[in-house]
Amino acid sequence: MDNLRNVKLEIIVECREDYVGLWSIIRRVRNVGISSDSIVMETTLQLLLQLLSCEKLVAGQIHSENFEIWKSSPQEIISRIKDEWIALGRSPNIGEIAWFTCKGNTGLI
Repeated sequence: MDNLRNVKLEIIVECREDYVGLWSIIRRVRNVGISSDSIVMETTLQLLLQLLSCEKLVAGQIHSENFEIWKSSPQEIISRIKDEWIALGRSPNIGEIAWFTCKGNTGLI
């Protein structure tokens, strides 16, 4: 689907410039017309797995103005995100669960 390919490219471009929150990626997925919460989750996690697996992005969390990379396999990262998302019982908001950036673009914010 071309729309999802465009979403992936937009994510990569934004991650080259800044840290991108999970909530922002979810919003992009919804903007292509996906409205079902379960399909939004599945689609978002698939996109992220692809981007993490090809080493375009790294995942982590921001603590004390530092980006702390999660040093796990892409599958483990996706599993962690999914578990935390389900535990929330809703779509993540700003700052919740995970942030992403391009490999090599980590450090102080």
